[in-house]
Amino acid sequence: MAVTKTLIEAIPTLSAGVVTNWNIGMLYVDDDTGYEMEYSTTAQWNDNTRSFGLSAEDAWTTQQQLIDLCPLDVWDDNFSIMTSPSAGLPDPYADENIDNSYVIPTQL
Repeated sequence: MAVTKTLIEAIPTLSAGVVTNWNIGMLYVDDDTGYEMEYSTTAQWNDNTRSFGLSAEDAWTTQQQLIDLCPLDVWDDNFSIMTSPSAGLPDPYADENIDNSYVIPTQL
């Protein structure tokens, strides 16, 4: 499965001329099915997991700097689960799995 990931949003929060937070959004697209999912996160300069040094907005010169602040491992796993067929489970909507002969009981 080929997946295209596109950075679609990067909004900084500034304090005293430096970036303290980034609101970042990314679009995942399964190139085979066209299935899409948007993910977003808020990265803070003092977050222990995805922290960054305080710097001016113009110091952020590449998309990769912003992408590095995203929890891609979590998003990748989630998207993989959402786009993978259920292993070994029958399709509940396949004609052979639908029983149209069932009669609703009349007794309450």
